[in-house]
Amino acid sequence: LMLRLEDDGPREGDRAIFWQSADGTSGAERLTKPAQGAEHVPESWSRDGTRLLTLIDGDSGEVVARVDVGEASGALVAAQHGPVGYAVDGAKGTAVRIDPRTFETGRATEVLASPSGSVSVHATARGLYVLDPEQGRVAVAAPRDLSVDDGSGESLAEEVGSSVVDRDGRLWLLGGASGDLLWFDGADRHRREAVVERPAASELVVADGVPVLVDRAARTVRGLTADGGFS
Repeated sequence: LMLRLEDDGPREGDRAIFWQSADGTSGAERLTKPAQGAEHVPESWSRDGTRLLTLIDGDSGEVVARVDVGEASGALVAAQHGPVGYAVDGAKGTAVRIDPRTFETGRATEVLASPSGSVSVHATARGLYVLDPEQGRVAVAAPRDLSVDDGSGESLAEEVGSSVVDRDGRLWLLGGASGDLLWFDGADRHRREAVVERPAASELVVADGVPVLVDRAARTVRGLTADGGFS
């Protein structure tokens, strides 16, 4: 299944559409205008100010279901792992899970207290990662009931320069000021200090499902192992 999140506000003005690849390897992305593969579907609009999460079969391209995920918010983002869909409100810090069998929406659960309003979300078998890069905080919610150990989120003590999720469901982060490398294996957190001297000129990317650290200042491209070393 592939997710598309559509704004169900008044028909005047901008239409906010979010999409994610069907294999779940990328994070949700906002499109300012409908584009190929994410066309506007007028039937998905309602007049009550809610938003609908549209589930699309990745093989046939047919709409499987449109699910009401609650009151509209300009900070709503979507993510999925396999057939399971999630919607996270970056303004409220709440998340909902879509049951893949019934397409029913679970209750909204707070996963991150007092977020900045701009979050990114990664859904994996190990957990639902909710990242607030501006505040430098990460919440790891259980995939089924969205429970978290600490509702305030894990503090990284700095803004996040870049982030990726590898094929095994680990979240990797590069500190925007320190150049520290952090990674989450589910709720387990790890850190390696000062892996790059110029973090502003460095970036984390994924190649064939493997996290890769690109250091433009040093002109190096190095793959990362599960323990944070270089391959």
